[in-house]
Amino acid sequence: MSPLSHRPVDYQRWYSADQPYLITSYQDKFEPYIVLRKTGSMPVYDESFHRYGMNKVSHIMELTAAGYQFVVLPKVWAIHISHRESEHARKFLQDPHERLRNRLTRFQFVLSLQRRYGLGRCYPGTKIA
Repeated sequence: MSPLSHRPVDYQRWYSADQPYLITSYQDKFEPYIVLRKTGSMPVYDESFHRYGMNKVSHIMELTAAGYQFVVLPKVWAIHISHRESEHARKFLQDPHERLRNRLTRFQFVLSLQRRYGLGRCYPGTKIA
């Protein structure tokens, strides 16, 4: 579990929660495990992130921009099954040019979100609810 990716879930609170609770602040690189109802208006993964890195993060960022709320469910578990590292992951981790390509794609994506949803600047810890 990456602290940056899951901090807004507040696992200490989740461990003792008896009732669902809303996540009320957005953290850059937030990457929770989610379950969504598929609808025609639901934002889909941006196809710009077709290799490794930022695909789930960008999807959560767009869902947040679109007004989706994230609810933490007590006594519900998701299990991540380990798998071998992909060739794309290895390249991302070892090749600075690949990381730069990914970062540029992310900046372009954030700019498109700002335009599409009329957003201003985003700062860590910005309240969303």
